[in-house]
Amino acid sequence: MLAIHIGDIAVGCCPCHSGCCSATGVVTTGDYRYIDNGTPRARIGDIAMFPCGAFVISTGLPTELNTSMPVATLGSVVVGAGFGVITTGIPTHIKI
Repeated sequence: MLAIHIGDIAVGCCPCHSGCCSATGVVTTGDYRYIDNGTPRARIGDIAMFPCGAFVISTGLPTELNTSMPVATLGSVVVGAGFGVITTGIPTHIKI
């Protein structure tokens, strides 16, 4: 399972004049108490920054908690002004 960390990438859709424009964002917050390969793990509630603003990670793995919040994984949904999914991660040993 790929856990998500600060610096991982999300792709999605930002609002624009023609409806929806594809955009790329970067996970910018995480839990500094849980470090894998030198970077903090992201959880539900952490932020990915897109050109149109901050998106919140809204899905995660309920069987793996960091500070009582589910860990974000590959494919976790991010929502804000638009929506998207996280597309990169670091392989870690987390339960499914």
